[in-house]
Amino acid sequence: MTIDLHMHTNASDGLLTARELLVLVREARLLAFSITDHDTLEGYRAALKLLEPDDPELISGVELSVQAGEDDMHMLAYLFDPDNADFNAALTEFLEARNRRGRRIVEKLRDMGLSVPFSAVEQEAGNSAMGRPHI
Repeated sequence: MTIDLHMHTNASDGLLTARELLVLVREARLLAFSITDHDTLEGYRAALKLLEPDDPELISGVELSVQAGEDDMHMLAYLFDPDNADFNAALTEFLEARNRRGRRIVEKLRDMGLSVPFSAVEQEAGNSAMGRPHI
C-alpha cells in the first residue's frame, strides 16, 4: 500500500482538475493522498466533494510559500483544520502575496525587454494560485 502526500491540481500549478487527479489516485490504488496546492485549499475542497466511500483517505494539505530571510521556501503542512478561519485568512494573504510576486516578475521581464502583459498572466492563472508556470 502506498500514499502520495504531495500532489497539485490546476488550482495552483498542476495540470489536472481535482476530478482528474482523483481518477489517477483511484487507478493507483493509493491508501491515502494529499492535495498540497500552493497557498490554496481549492483543489482539496473540490476533491473532498467528489470522494466516494471506498476512496483512499484524503489528508488535508497545502504548500505554503514562506520567506526565510531573503530566501523563498515552500513548506508543506498537513492534518490541519481546513475550516479554521484564521488559517483561511492567512491563505488569502498568501495568495495576495503570490499575485504581487507575479506582478514583480512581469515587471522584471519588461525591464529585460520582454513584453508579458500582466493581464495575460492573470487570464492564464484564472482562479488558481498564480505561479511562475502562468507567467
